[in-house]
Amino acid sequence: MDERLTAQIVEQVRARLDRLDDAVVSDRVSLPDSFGDHWAFNIVAYKSYPALGSGPIVFVCMLPGVTDWAAVRASDLHADPEMTRLLPSIKFMQQEFQRGPNLTDIAKVAHLSPFHFHRQFSELLVLRPSTF
Repeated sequence: MDERLTAQIVEQVRARLDRLDDAVVSDRVSLPDSFGDHWAFNIVAYKSYPALGSGPIVFVCMLPGVTDWAAVRASDLHADPEMTRLLPSIKFMQQEFQRGPNLTDIAKVAHLSPFHFHRQFSELLVLRPSTF
């Protein structure tokens, strides 16, 4: 990670620690590095996490990039049922890229309406299906 990305992560962590009114604050964010490339992260802040000591803690997890999704298996995501549900659609998009499947075709693979698929995909992956 470059300095710009590191600084933005630190800023995101501080912002979550400042708004820890709830027990858990979770967000997915897209942050640009010095080259303008965007990296997706899941940031989860806990008011208390006794397994690691007293006081608040923030976990910052980098999400897979577009090319990394080909290697992801459903068993890798068993803790996140929404992501598990989208995985077949992601693989379908990669396999059918040359054909250019439309949103309706892709949403059918996830058994969602195009509207709900687009909303869930955008929220979970921090990018639009068309960008993917």
